[in-house]
Amino acid sequence: MRRCSVDWLAERYAPERMREVFSLERRIMLWRKLWLALARHQKRLGLCVITDEALAQMKAALNKIDTERIQELEERLRHDVMANIEAFGEVAPAAHAILHLGATSYFLVDNADLINIREALRLLAAYTTHLCRLLLNWAQRHKNSFCLSYTHLQPAQPTTHGRRACLWLQDFLSDIKRLGKLAEDLPFRGVKGAVGTQASYMILFDGNAKKAEELDKAVAADFGFSNVMALTSQIYTRKLDLEVAQAVCQLAVSAHKFAQDIRLLTGLGDLRHKTSRTQVGSSAMPHKRNPVDAERVCALCRYVFALEGYVRETASHNWLERSLDDSAARRLYIERLFLAAGSAVRYCCRIVDEFEPSERDISEFVPLLATEGLLMEASRRGGDRQKLHEALRRAAAVYQQSKNLNAFLEQVEKEGIMRKEEARRFLNVELLSGRAVEQCERFLREAEKVINAQEAVAPETAGV
Repeated sequence: MRRCSVDWLAERYAPERMREVFSLERRIMLWRKLWLALARHQKRLGLCVITDEALAQMKAALNKIDTERIQELEERLRHDVMANIEAFGEVAPAAHAILHLGATSYFLVDNADLINIREALRLLAAYTTHLCRLLLNWAQRHKNSFCLSYTHLQPAQPTTHGRRACLWLQDFLSDIKRLGKLAEDLPFRGVKGAVGTQASYMILFDGNAKKAEELDKAVAADFGFSNVMALTSQIYTRKLDLEVAQAVCQLAVSAHKFAQDIRLLTGLGDLRHKTSRTQVGSSAMPHKRNPVDAERVCALCRYVFALEGYVRETASHNWLERSLDDSAARRLYIERLFLAAGSAVRYCCRIVDEFEPSERDISEFVPLLATEGLLMEASRRGGDRQKLHEALRRAAAVYQQSKNLNAFLEQVEKEGIMRKEEARRFLNVELLSGRAVEQCERFLREAEKVINAQEAVAPETAGV
């Protein structure tokens, strides 16, 4: 029997590629690539203690990762960076003496985290673009499918299923833009030394500030960063982590809103599950078909919301140039933010494929939906808007009690609003829906241009 705990988020929910971004092997590989870039540029800038043999061995040993050996060393040294230095030195012995020269642990940790954050932001944007493409296609299919809109969870006016999907799509498109811009603008911590002053590099380069500055920019460029932070302490400002968390949280807001709406609409009878012969809704009640994926999305998004608060607390409680509680917190929140958000988007994609409009008859609501149209027409003819509003409230009450269309029309006429023959014109759902179809079509044309300009990646399957 398995005795170790299960990481439910990673193993059950998260897409595979997002898990790979935060894998231990990738983290170790990035640290080694950072050490190699540092040493290569130090040699290029005149640091003669670094030999060609050392660089060659480092390059050849990048993939020689023995996680069990690293763990063994860390248990003895109680320091993960020192354990990795020793492990890398064992497979690249000519480089052992110059590994990590002038660097602090957070040369590795922060820069590697920024590389991963950038990759995760791009991947999350690509997942969301795929979701948007699915939503766009769904909206196009159902742009002429009329349904009820709801305010205060009460029937309001007619709309279409496609137009409602456009509202969800609009939110997700804003998230793609936000995530993409943040990924492209993300700065590199760079090569700053123990507390950000580059003191160690000034000594190594015999006081040559230009070489220290060039080293900073050259290492950043090796990893595709053109923007290097001008100032850091031992760490980069954790307000940047908060900015990242807030962008991810914005996506989670969109996903939660979408999934919650799906749950409500299935409960109201506006949407239905597509037929599935294998899905079981309840172990006790055989008839049930539950919106389980939408429920999962809401749960995952609430976790993202909680993590955003954790990031905020960590950023505000950082002591002076750095303290270790920052390190422990970030091991948790960076990975979990992206795994949870990626999981939520994965299930959102599945939801789009699982649900379709029901064949619900909304005709019984039409007299109530018509009251605003009647109010507008009677006011346009010169009636007192406030008196008409009160009169239509009375007519609506008659219909709510009787469920009789003729009784409603007779009350409209009795109130002096207009003759019932004229009032019948406003029982047309298409008329009452305003520009719903036109707005949907126009929005979808513009949305398609935006989506086609972005990279789209379908979130990979996970446990369920």
